[in-house]
Amino acid sequence: MMLIQKYLPTLRMSLFPKGRIKRQYSIWLFACLLVILASGTLYMQVQYKDIPLSRALVMSRTEYNYGDELALEAEAFDLPVNYLKALTMLESSGKREAHGRFEKHVFEKLQEVREGKTQRYGKVETKQLSGKADKELRLLATSWGPFQLMGYHTLELGVPVTAISEGDSTVFWGTKWINIRYGDKLRSGDYKNAFHLHNTGRPHPEGDPLTYDPEYINKGVTYMMYFELIDEE
Repeated sequence: MMLIQKYLPTLRMSLFPKGRIKRQYSIWLFACLLVILASGTLYMQVQYKDIPLSRALVMSRTEYNYGDELALEAEAFDLPVNYLKALTMLESSGKREAHGRFEKHVFEKLQEVREGKTQRYGKVETKQLSGKADKELRLLATSWGPFQLMGYHTLELGVPVTAISEGDSTVFWGTKWINIRYGDKLRSGDYKNAFHLHNTGRPHPEGDPLTYDPEYINKGVTYMMYFELIDEE
């Protein structure tokens, strides 16, 4: 799949070139790419058997982009690596350059805290936001990185938003925050509460979850199971 993405622009340029030889070359190139696609699909079916292809593709991307880093930090913080992989799938689909997601309701809450209308939002207090412009609050009200960590969590970590939004430090700081907030849940195997805490900031209530996607926890646990299947191969 990576090779196809790399050479797709070349394919587009050569599909309808002028001249008989160029047209023959175009057909040959297209045939080669079809063989690569078929080979890649066959590999995915063998490597990720019993796993839906659409999920297998995201798993492969997660492993390619973050596998080594996630394994390193999981060992350093004594956390289950397959949870971190599943979380990365859930939050950013394993994309290396995960786009930030601005959350307007969080921005408005942070404005209220800054102006003293509300004492706190989560662990954020007025003194931490005093003097910050709306532009800075927007960064704090945006989720970043492979785990889509909210920007305001950097106030707790004592680092700038860029620590979780860009560069090679995103996995480290994201994992560090996870360890601080609910690492004990993960070490005890309480994945239901772990996924719920990550998504909502609160433990799972009695009854239905409060996650934005009602299937968020079920998907996360399923993705963990998929990665465990691969580990057993």
